[in-house]
Amino acid sequence: MALVQVEKVSKQYRNATSKEIFTSLKNVSLETDTNEFVCLLGPSGCGKSTLLKLIAGLQKADSGRITVEGNEVRTPDGSVGVVFQDYALFPWRTVRRNISIGLDVKHIPKSEQNDKVDWAIKLVGLEKFANYYPHQLSGGMKQRVAIARALVLDSKIMLMDEPFGALDAFTRMNLQDDLIELWQKQKFAAIFVTHDVDEAVYLADKVIVMTPSPGEIKKVFNIELARPRVRTSVDFNMYRSEILKQYGYVDKNTVEYQI
Repeated sequence: MALVQVEKVSKQYRNATSKEIFTSLKNVSLETDTNEFVCLLGPSGCGKSTLLKLIAGLQKADSGRITVEGNEVRTPDGSVGVVFQDYALFPWRTVRRNISIGLDVKHIPKSEQNDKVDWAIKLVGLEKFANYYPHQLSGGMKQRVAIARALVLDSKIMLMDEPFGALDAFTRMNLQDDLIELWQKQKFAAIFVTHDVDEAVYLADKVIVMTPSPGEIKKVFNIELARPRVRTSVDFNMYRSEILKQYGYVDKNTVEYQI
């Protein structure tokens, strides 16, 4: 049985003013296995973020069914961690207190919280910044806090909505490496939303290419590249080229290749 199973899911929104119906997702089906890293790839507005919210139980699908470990998703679940692009940190709480907020909600005893938070802070390399506030951190540090906040809950599944989209290129690449290292160490399933083809090929075991709105699954690529991956390798760029073709772009600098 797949860890996460999405079966023929559709989602629509109604414009409050015009009453016009907008279809975000249409008849989407996919599966994610334990410890698998999946990237949802597509242009803005294709329903990638909506799909994450449905899997997280933050919204309800209009039709279809989503299950996690065979249980239908109806509300947010502690086994699913969510990391947003905008960090969603509380400015009045320190790094430690931001990481512990989920443990507070679950009424975990303070003594146990301290051990878990210490572990998570060390895992993301923020030991020297444990008592800093968000405004004292760089964008990359803030995203590390958001990742630690999800990891501290022992989440089996990490849903990540363009978490590195607002960062500079060098910070982004460093955090991609850090994320893969964490994923390999902690053995969680990851569903990662991006519109960056290079990021998807670098991170994923499986890249799910979505159509422009309404979002449907156009093609699935199994990325059979050893880790650590080399962004400049021939094989890496062949995957990149084949995925770009799904959106009508042909890279004339890449040798013709079929996956």
